[in-house]
Amino acid sequence: MDYKDDPYYTNDRDEESFDELETQIQDDLIEWFNVADPDEDDKKQLFELYQERLFWAWDCPGCNDRVFRGDPDSYDNFQGVRNQNFSYFGDRDKYTENFIEALCDSCRCYGPKND
Repeated sequence: MDYKDDPYYTNDRDEESFDELETQIQDDLIEWFNVADPDEDDKKQLFELYQERLFWAWDCPGCNDRVFRGDPDSYDNFQGVRNQNFSYFGDRDKYTENFIEALCDSCRCYGPKND
């Protein structure tokens, strides 16, 4: 399983603005950005991050919650984002590295709920 295989994030991109993105992608970007009502500058930054293929979202294989990973060139405008926290690295004796990387923080720390 590779979280980067999600079709929302691997298909060719021909949208020209944030508002043209699929609703799921817009929702993912806004939730990751951790803001309720993004302004036009926020939307532009989020759209560019998506267009540059520096953002992914997927369903956690342990509980099906959405998981987010953004990798902007600079975090100056992305201070409060909801990236995964790998302070607990997961049970490497029980699970593969790819599976652990795809888990949400809760499942990585306490074990997958679907296990």
